[in-house]
Amino acid sequence: MSKKNLEEVIWKGNSRKMYEAILNSTPKLFQKSIIKLATKWVQEHNVEVVTEEMIFQVVEDVAPIKVKSKILQALESMKTK
Repeated sequence: MSKKNLEEVIWKGNSRKMYEAILNSTPKLFQKSIIKLATKWVQEHNVEVVTEEMIFQVVEDVAPIKVKSKILQALESMKTK
């Protein structure tokens, strides 16, 4: 199986909007790092379909402790019902 990048996965629910919200709230200086971390996570976990729950898991796994709770709160309001 080939390694997936973020353009090759299927985004379910609001997962793409959640990812973009995280990226847009990140200073430009760090956006490439966020993209690399997310791509690496997708590849390491052999993800083909990104769900909202996975976005939460990635934040849990890679977000700095100082901002993690803020990010999770913002994402909670974006969940599909």
